[in-house]
Amino acid sequence: MEKVAEVRARQGRTDDVVAALKVALIDGTPETAEKYFEVARRLESWSMLSQARSFAETGVATAGPELLAISQHQSGVKLYVRIMTHLREQEKAYARFRVRSTMHRLRRRLSKSRSPGKALRRLPTENGDKGSRKTAFEPRVMACVRLLTKWAPRSRLILLPKKSSFAAFAKSKRDGMNLTDMEAFAIPLAQSAGLAEIEAGWRYQLMMQGETISGVGLGRMRALVDLQRRRLKFKELGSQLEQFAPRIEPLQRPQC
Repeated sequence: MEKVAEVRARQGRTDDVVAALKVALIDGTPETAEKYFEVARRLESWSMLSQARSFAETGVATAGPELLAISQHQSGVKLYVRIMTHLREQEKAYARFRVRSTMHRLRRRLSKSRSPGKALRRLPTENGDKGSRKTAFEPRVMACVRLLTKWAPRSRLILLPKKSSFAAFAKSKRDGMNLTDMEAFAIPLAQSAGLAEIEAGWRYQLMMQGETISGVGLGRMRALVDLQRRRLKFKELGSQLEQFAPRIEPLQRPQC
């Protein structure tokens, strides 16, 4: 039936493709998330993204609370995020994994804590706060942002409207991050998506507001220089370096 599905895919008979894959990979087999992810993977390879999304979502639902906890699900998670991003529904994917990550952390805290009330109070809010104290984003929550960097921005499927939509999404996730999270998550996200202008702005912000000791600032400066050279933005780079120069200690300044 898998060969039948391939033939039907070449003929453009989508419904027959789905039916053949269900018989070959789903019907009569144990209920696992992997079989739904495999069907979604085949459909994605044939550019049947709407149908692929349906099976990927079923795989996510079947995996349940262990979706982000078990390594064997990671390829399926990346597949789901990639499909959703191609369909311009990255916000939905992000929201789904943010909720699942928070619930996973909640269950883990409650299982280990002698005081459930205290465990609940230590969970971050939507704005990243623990009570009145600011905290870094939960790594498992921000892991879904990392997953969004796997959407293959250089793919021929990526058109300008999709990139504009993803740029707005990336900016919305940058809001509320501190500099550490911006460097770890937001900048790689923009870099992977090919959003060079946004990446340059964030790198400059990081360079101007971050630390300059121990060569960290110079490393960030070199990253910005390399990026702006590739963009051929020499005038903009010159102005940025002039603004940055007073922040560097004399002994740290590169020797010409």
